Amino acid sequence: MSNPIISPAVGALLVGSGLAVVLAVPYVAAQYRRYGRLGFWRLVGNVALLIYVIALFSYTLMPFPESTQVVRCMPAQLDPFRFLSDIAAGQAAADGRLLRNTAFLQVAFNVLLFMPLGVLLRGLARRGAIVATLTGFAASLLIELTQLTGLWGVYSCAYRVFDVDDLIANTGGALLGSLIALPVFAFSGPASERVARPVTAGRRLVGMVVDVFIIGAAGFVLTLGIRTPVYLSGGELDAIPSALSDATGLWIPLALQLLSVLATGATLGEHVVALRAVTGPVPAPLARPIRFLAGIGGYGLLLAAEFPGAGVVTALLVLASIVAVFVGDRRGLACAVAGMRVVDNVPAPVSAG
Repeated sequence: MSNPIISPAVGALLVGSGLAVVLAVPYVAAQYRRYGRLGFWRLVGNVALLIYVIALFSYTLMPFPESTQVVRCMPAQLDPFRFLSDIAAGQAAADGRLLRNTAFLQVAFNVLLFMPLGVLLRGLARRGAIVATLTGFAASLLIELTQLTGLWGVYSCAYRVFDVDDLIANTGGALLGSLIALPVFAFSGPASERVARPVTAGRRLVGMVVDVFIIGAAGFVLTLGIRTPVYLSGGELDAIPSALSDATGLWIPLALQLLSVLATGATLGEHVVALRAVTGPVPAPLARPIRFLAGIGGYGLLLAAEFPGAGVVTALLVLASIVAVFVGDRRGLACAVAGMRVVDNVPAPVSAG
């Protein structure tokens, strides 16, 4: 039997982690375009926010009834602060022990459930107690109304209790979380907006990781696209031509990288981290194909190669590419071979008049 406290948290962690992987590339792109860097604590905070939102949904609205015709409709509780009398009445049954008083524990859980919202608002958005209180109230009201309306008409009536005391406790939890987080973030200034930043080794490495991720993700999606109809129709997956599997799994994603390099000089991963390529002494029509073959293109071709030692050569190329971003002006191995370099892609300021 699933634990009603632990199971939603575990589910939120798993689903949130999966969504974080799916949203990784657009998130990295947004961060580099806004701030010019990928802040570690901002990344942790945003992943935490994603998991928290899913957990909040799980705890407050799930499990759903099996049928849209709800067997037991739940009446609304509209008496403010009734939890005080419920706690007082429950003390006798709990032998005077507050931590065994179910009414108290319910209120405490509702407060704790919304405290992370106040913390995250102060840490990520640099918003104070007033915004946390209003946001907590709005979020709690949305949840309570969703319960009251049976998921906005999906179910025949309210399958969970609309409780004004939950609204009070949740709002108080968001306020309390903001106040608790105040000492931690009191001396943290607002997150700096996008300004020109140097090309760092970390930024180059993130771009390389994104390049490999894009090839893998695109290959997975395309392969799934051709395998799913075959599976659903009852066909044999082994009957799919190997040439088609190779094309969707590697060649088409690699072709997308080739088009990006030929058209702009930069890989897709470099565009994600807001870098652009600058051609050196070698003309662009020659430099860009060389850059592709010495970098992500060569990596992709080696993945498909079947000659003896292909794995060792691939590993050496990856190692050399990583080491090269720590040398000189961070141009990296592929750009160095092609006589190119990458620079920060910050639009030039528009002069007045």
